[in-house]
Amino acid sequence: MSLNGSTLTSIAGSALARRDFMYRYLQEYGEYHGFAPYAADALELVAAAARLADSLDRGRIRAFLETQVVEGMAGWYAFSPSRHGGMEADSLAVFVVSQGAWTRIS
Repeated sequence: MSLNGSTLTSIAGSALARRDFMYRYLQEYGEYHGFAPYAADALELVAAAARLADSLDRGRIRAFLETQVVEGMAGWYAFSPSRHGGMEADSLAVFVVSQGAWTRIS
């Protein structure tokens, strides 16, 4: 199984950023890997939280992560003290690959 990011976007700039990310990724590595946007989002989320916290203290970074609601490359993230996964439910879909075909699990 694999996760796939939402193809829906509410902001035109975000769609352009996704296309730019994919283009640059292909230029750099020659092929695209579907988990790359999640890694890019994770790095951006932690860096943004560290900037907001004005600190590298992990407790302060966690506190600022828990306040973020942002649209990343892979979809929308909304963190809270009780929700550390961050991904909004409509930003994810689960697929199964069987006999070379991808089937979305509803």
